[in-house]
Amino acid sequence: MPDERAPPPAAETGAARCRATGRFIAKEGAFALHGADADVWLELDPIPLHLLDEDVEITGRRYGASLIWVEAIGPVRSLS
Repeated sequence: MPDERAPPPAAETGAARCRATGRFIAKEGAFALHGADADVWLELDPIPLHLLDEDVEITGRRYGASLIWVEAIGPVRSLS
């Protein structure tokens, strides 16, 4: 049985695979990735509240300029 919460396949929607970094923030009752250019809305479940207001790296599918369906999220890895 397919996961009803999963987004449609990328090929059907024109979504592109993406990787992005930025600050994971709460915004207007939802969650976003705050970056240098603009905030990008995030669709994710479960919500990793322990990462709120932290720099994170995400991978997922990008839908247009303002939405990412998050497949994985974690703290930004240190280079040291």
